[in-house]
Order: sequence, then C-alpha cells, then structure tokens
Amino acid sequence: MENATQMWADAEHLTEKVGDAAKEGGKQIRKITEKAAGKTPTLLFVGAAVAAIGVSLLLQLLGKKHWSLFVAHWVPSLMMFGLYNKLSKTIGAA
Repeated sequence: MENATQMWADAEHLTEKVGDAAKEGGKQIRKITEKAAGKTPTLLFVGAAVAAIGVSLLLQLLGKKHWSLFVAHWVPSLMMFGLYNKLSKTIGAA
C-alpha cells in the first residue's frame, strides 16, 4: 500500500513538472508570435482576403467552380489571422 502511495505522489509530481514546462513553452511561443505580429501590418491580411474574394469570383466566372470554392475558403482564415494580428498588437502588448 505504501509503495502505491509513493508511486501516486511521484506521478502527481511529474504531472506538475510537465504542466509547468508546457506553460513556459507556451509563453515563449506567444512572445515570438506577438513579436512577428508587431512587424506585420494588419491591412496585409485584409488585402489578401479581398484578393482571395476577387480571385474566387474570377474563377467562378471562368467556370472553374471547384477552384473557386477552394480559394473562397481562404477568406475566413485570412480574416482570422488579421484579427489575431490586431488583437496581439493591442491586447498582447500589455
């Protein structure tokens, strides 16, 4: 019984160590992405989204419906990247 209790305590200790390491790694990743976001203009993502809408429309008019849908699916992702960029510049700078 005592051996099982010691194993349980060791497992909890290791879990805490892993959690601490993950938090530290997450902080480093956040710092790197916020630094990169600070250098990237938000308008770049909005422009890319508008360009994707235009390319999608052009492909639709040319009859390439599958490619048109493929390119159209980029728009929400580009807008979300732009939103993340803007938020990391304003809120992340604190």
